Amino acid sequence: MKPPIALITGSTHGIGRATADALLAQGWSVTGIDREASDLRHPNYQHVELDLCSPEVDRAFARVYQTLQPELTVHSAGIGIMQAFWASSREADQRLVALNVGATYAITKVFAAEAMNRPTPQHLILLSSLAGLSATPGMALYAASKHFVSGLAKSVHAELAVDAPWARVSSLAPPPVRTQFRQHSGRAARSKRIRGVLEVDVVVRELLLLHRRPQLDRIPGRLHRWIFTYIRPLIPSRMLLRRVYLSAKSD
Repeated sequence: MKPPIALITGSTHGIGRATADALLAQGWSVTGIDREASDLRHPNYQHVELDLCSPEVDRAFARVYQTLQPELTVHSAGIGIMQAFWASSREADQRLVALNVGATYAITKVFAAEAMNRPTPQHLILLSSLAGLSATPGMALYAASKHFVSGLAKSVHAELAVDAPWARVSSLAPPPVRTQFRQHSGRAARSKRIRGVLEVDVVVRELLLLHRRPQLDRIPGRLHRWIFTYIRPLIPSRMLLRRVYLSAKSD
């Protein structure tokens, strides 16, 4: 029997790479997409070098998707900007929007169109963020882009539930995760290890659970879900957002 097929973006680092490793360990056939080459070597892994910020991303991704016909697609590629909105360069802003919004649009568009043409089980999991569920000063454009991801996931999920019930859309909204996100955002690694940051393997476990039990805006980590749902609403908004902003600006 052929192994199930997964397609993962952002597969060379962080959550994408860890998801590829986990699925391969479970016997999946995995194709990774990233603008960088991959050092992952496995008989069931193949790699496609593709810049998801390219103007041709919709057609390029469609060719890969139509060839593979994956059961699971995980869109984890994304970048952030950790500074005041007024201070970031237009070039950095444009690349963030191209990847976090433009590529998400293109991938979801291809998925929805293929779902209408191919009535077989298929699941798209979009990586959002807690920043996509709340205001996040110090990461304003990143937060806005993740609000787009969450809103798109919920809306397309509702459409396909009617038009193509064999296709599912889910979204995962992690809190800060211990990856190289800061470095990829142009910031040095913190000089001190901070508490409350999730390990990548926790996020991947929740992602695999999400594939079995589709859900929208799933927050990984039981404690983080509880704090966000029950404790955060009790904190005065002005005080909370000031603390978030100062934390984003600090080491």
